[in-house]
Amino acid sequence: MTNDEYGQLIRFLGQKFGEVDAHFAQVDAHFAQVDAHFARVDAHFAQVDAQLQQIRREIGDNRAEFDAFRVEVRGEFTEVRDLIRLSHAGLDRRVRRLEEGR
Repeated sequence: MTNDEYGQLIRFLGQKFGEVDAHFAQVDAHFAQVDAHFARVDAHFAQVDAQLQQIRREIGDNRAEFDAFRVEVRGEFTEVRDLIRLSHAGLDRRVRRLEEGR
């Protein structure tokens, strides 16, 4: 190979390496965009996770309130049933007296 051919080869290889470097720069830029996208997605998932945690807390609070309400209502229904039984017992006595008086 002559010096001129070596010079052409060096220029050719320099051009090709330049193209490869440019391509790597594009790939690096693309990866930077992908990394930025993942960062946004991670931030969004963190927000969603925080919202889910809040919903879980609210569900737990509502469950506790509902359980307390259930206990309260159960007690009140017991009282109402007792009052109805007393009322029915009184009515039964009156009806028996009326029937016996005939």
